[in-house]
Amino acid sequence: MGEQEISPPPAPEEVGASSSKHEPGEELVAQLVCAMDHIPRHGWLEVGETRPEVIDLIEGSVTRSTIIHDRVRTHYRQRHPETQQSDIEKAAIRTLMNPDRAMVDLKYRNTVNVFRRLNDAEDVMVSLEISADPGKSNRIKSIRTYPRRRTEELLTDKRRVGSKWPEGGSATPAGAETDQP
Repeated sequence: MGEQEISPPPAPEEVGASSSKHEPGEELVAQLVCAMDHIPRHGWLEVGETRPEVIDLIEGSVTRSTIIHDRVRTHYRQRHPETQQSDIEKAAIRTLMNPDRAMVDLKYRNTVNVFRRLNDAEDVMVSLEISADPGKSNRIKSIRTYPRRRTEELLTDKRRVGSKWPEGGSATPAGAETDQP
C-alpha cells in the first residue's frame, strides 16, 4: 500500500516565526503537532528542516527536509510511555529544528541523535535517519525522553558516538532555557 503525504504547513515566516534564527515559532510548532494528529495510516508529514550543522555530521547527506511516518508516531507512543506527556511532540519539533547537541550514532547506519533540554532532569532525544538519496527526506526514527544522566552516558560512549555537534558536545550551560515554562 502506498504512503500518503500530508500537505506541509505554512512557511515559518507566514505563521508566528520566532525572532531566533533557528527557534521555531510557537504557532508553527502548534500547527505541526495538530497536523500530526491527521497523518493518515501509512502516511507521513514533513515536520521541518534540520539544522545544516547536524545534517552535515553524516557524509553524503543531501537534504535538510525531515519527515515523520505515522508508524513511527504509533511506535513511540506505544513503546515509550514516557512520551505520553502532552507536549512531547512540541519538544521534539523544537529539538529537531534547534537542538542543544547532536551525535552520530555508530550503532545505526546514517543515524544522528539530537538532544534538547526538556527540564532540569530530562532531555528530549530525536533519532534521525539522514538521507543520502536526493529523492528522499531525512526521517524521524524515534522520539524519547531521557534522564540527563543517561544522555551524558550516551554522549560519552565511545562505542556509540561518532562525530558530535557542537564540537566536543558540551552540555547545555546551567540556567539555559528549557522547554518547560
